Amino acid sequence: MSAILTRQNEARQLDRLAAQRALNSCAKGWFVLNVIVFGAVPVVLTPLGIWDEAYRPISPVLGLIMVFIDALLLTPHIRRLKERAARIQEAFDCYVLELPWSSIKSGKPEAVEVEKEWSDRYRPNAHKHSPLVDWYTPGIHGLPIPLARVVCQRENIRWDGQLRRYLCRWLLGAIIVVTISFLVVGWVKGMLVIDLLKYVVAPLAPALVVGIRHWKEQIDSADRLDKLQDHLDAMWNVGLSGASPEAMASQSRSLQDEIFDHRKRSVPVFDWLFESFRNKYEERAYHTAEHMTKEARKALGL
Repeated sequence: MSAILTRQNEARQLDRLAAQRALNSCAKGWFVLNVIVFGAVPVVLTPLGIWDEAYRPISPVLGLIMVFIDALLLTPHIRRLKERAARIQEAFDCYVLELPWSSIKSGKPEAVEVEKEWSDRYRPNAHKHSPLVDWYTPGIHGLPIPLARVVCQRENIRWDGQLRRYLCRWLLGAIIVVTISFLVVGWVKGMLVIDLLKYVVAPLAPALVVGIRHWKEQIDSADRLDKLQDHLDAMWNVGLSGASPEAMASQSRSLQDEIFDHRKRSVPVFDWLFESFRNKYEERAYHTAEHMTKEARKALGL
């Protein structure tokens, strides 16, 4: 039987979970700043250029400057934070799920001092977040490690994809509504096409770049998770048919590489959105884990 349920609540592993949360929270903070400065500010400045000609020469220049700052400074910084968080969570998963570390995919593990530094940053705000204990559902109790590992990996990806698709629908709607609204207002004001491009589209460029990139990356993340979901379902069926532990471990290691890549590359999801859906999706995850456990016990005669 697996030791996942005891391993995940060891002090070192809880520190790792706290550290990855602190790093992801920091990345989300910079991401929010990115959205506000490079998304909301151009949306506010653009109507000024439409209604007052004095602002028109400033708006497009400022818009282009903001695009370069976003691409060269803020976005790379956010990616570095997310990569460190993904590497620490990978160390947690490798230990808890009894998988070897993949240095080719994940590089060198983060130092213990780094884990401690970021876990200490998390502790004062721990009460604002869901508990770190029992990261993986207790529903896997009694399963052999190859199958318990698959259930846990499935839990890592399932509802994240659903949440991202929900966010994408609202984001795409907001991009379309804001862009069309400003173009219509400019047209009503009698602006020529060249003026619409210079004083509406150019000032809106930072907001459009951030919004469209965010939407595209969320879609890509959800698509990757759907593919991983299909692979996990196939792994589960293979496991129930009596595949060797070695074969299952090899497949889980390959899948873990993709999970790490997803965590490193995916765009942050706002904490308020995560918390608002957390209880509902966690309840579904627990229910699914219990169902899969019953299915495995029946198939293997446990």
